[in-house]
Amino acid sequence: MDGAMIATLGLLLLTTAWGVTVVVRLQAYLWRRGRIVSPALVSPMVLDDLRDYRRLTCAEAGRPGPLYLHFVGACLAAMASAVAVLVAALS
Repeated sequence: MDGAMIATLGLLLLTTAWGVTVVVRLQAYLWRRGRIVSPALVSPMVLDDLRDYRRLTCAEAGRPGPLYLHFVGACLAAMASAVAVLVAALS
């Protein structure tokens, strides 16, 4: 493996860790608000949790909370880094 491949794989791991951290914090927020959340991070319920978080924070502050934007950013960054890994692997 060359340096570019290692760098892109490292970026992919960092963005994945960012996304997992955001989901854990989002679920903790919902838990404090009295909603029962699924402890499985990789489940379709994560999108329901995200929808509930956005609904709650919009009702409280009039706009989505910061974790919503972090989740969207982490997903976009993970997709971009996955494409970068594929490009690096094919070249």
